[in-house]
Amino acid sequence: MFNHKGSFKNKCVMILAWILIWAVLSKSISNQIVIAGPREVFLALLGLWKKPGDIFWIVQRSFLRAFLGFSLGVFLAALLGMLSDRFYWVHDFIAPLVHLFQSIPVACFIVLSLILLGSDKMSTFVACLITFPLIYTQLRGQMLQVPKEMVEMLQIYQVSFAKSFRFVYLPFMKESLKSSLSFALGLSLKATIAAELICIPQSTIGEQLFYAKIYLDTDVLLAWTCIILAMSFLAQKVFAFVYEGGISRISREKTNQTAFKSKNNRKEHKILEKRQSCQLPLNNEVSHCEHSILVNKMTFSYPGQTIFTDFSYTFGSKTMIIGPSGCGKTTLLRLLLGLEMCQKGEICHQERFSCAFSQDRLCEQMSAWDNIVLLTKCYKPFLEQKKVFLEVLFTTLSLDLYMMKQMPVSALSKGMRRRVCIARALYADGTFVMMDEPMSGLEEEMVERILDVIDEFLWGRGIIIVTHHPNGIQKWNQDILDFHKKFREK
Repeated sequence: MFNHKGSFKNKCVMILAWILIWAVLSKSISNQIVIAGPREVFLALLGLWKKPGDIFWIVQRSFLRAFLGFSLGVFLAALLGMLSDRFYWVHDFIAPLVHLFQSIPVACFIVLSLILLGSDKMSTFVACLITFPLIYTQLRGQMLQVPKEMVEMLQIYQVSFAKSFRFVYLPFMKESLKSSLSFALGLSLKATIAAELICIPQSTIGEQLFYAKIYLDTDVLLAWTCIILAMSFLAQKVFAFVYEGGISRISREKTNQTAFKSKNNRKEHKILEKRQSCQLPLNNEVSHCEHSILVNKMTFSYPGQTIFTDFSYTFGSKTMIIGPSGCGKTTLLRLLLGLEMCQKGEICHQERFSCAFSQDRLCEQMSAWDNIVLLTKCYKPFLEQKKVFLEVLFTTLSLDLYMMKQMPVSALSKGMRRRVCIARALYADGTFVMMDEPMSGLEEEMVERILDVIDEFLWGRGIIIVTHHPNGIQKWNQDILDFHKKFREK
């Protein structure tokens, strides 16, 4: 008879069952003051609807107070949550206040706010105080759980905090935040009506409940309770609908690019014609600089494992690091990028980095184009030139432009995702490119092509490549840092 997925039919049957239990209980007590039955409550609802204008005005006033307090609480929680993620002292400063709001009974808030603000503003203030600690705690916890890899990507590419929150943090905590916001909305509505019941502002639901209590009109009391339930149900459904659409729009900016479809091949031919004249627009004379990173007597270790001891090396314009797994290649790259700090020695440079990490570190809900253009710092005077450069780069890497601009990266193959990461590193403003296993998962013929593309579009920037692939080692005029020797010395 019943399925286990909570269908609409099952829910209706359960509601009718509870109404039947209510009717039996009312009939057995036979005292309308103690508990009115479903029939009496229905007649009371009909009596209230004789003046629908008054009911709508009363419901509107109470709901707007609750929603205003809810919105203010969410705004403050989001603002302070983002600030606390960026500045740890902000969280330390407001943590006692959040704990205080969570511990003090609602009745105390109501009385204190009545003394301070009066009956008109008090209910909104109480709704805000109820919402704020709940949303702040949830938001703070979810932001701390964003993968460290994505946070490092944002740091390397110098993504603004607003874009980081919009495109990385918000999609990650979408579902858990939805349930918290929905719960907080219902809670703020109940707190608002409870405050109105104590302070009795005119033309509010709380006032109607107060008079129903005074005159022992249990049927009217329950009729208003039904109205509150319906109001809460509708508010949460509307909120869920708006939330889904709003988050989808906010967390993935729609590109205004036209679909290429049948004209795609002709478009790619035109782009390839620009390849010879395409120049990388940078905000400084990168091609005229000598790039170097000096590592002087660096020591670094993890707990129980020493990785480097008095390691010194000068990285020139082109360096390839080779060696077996676990020898410290990726750790060295992280040290150079500033993602790890050495315990001894120093790393000296004046470079700005871009990086193709060993993991993809892409925003799954966004297209490859948006991942690069929206989440990579670019100086505005060069933005249009950089977009042309990115089109040329995609086409040269055998990446379909329509797919790159229209499809989310979650739909791309592993090889295509690796090439997108390489394109991002070459597109980004920076003077030095770091690549950690950029050819992993690619076919051998594609590896050769990738090395040619990197060499062609490097345009005077420095580069360090960590790889297991022997391909191309003799192809470039480059330094080779061989970590096999390190293992043989051990």
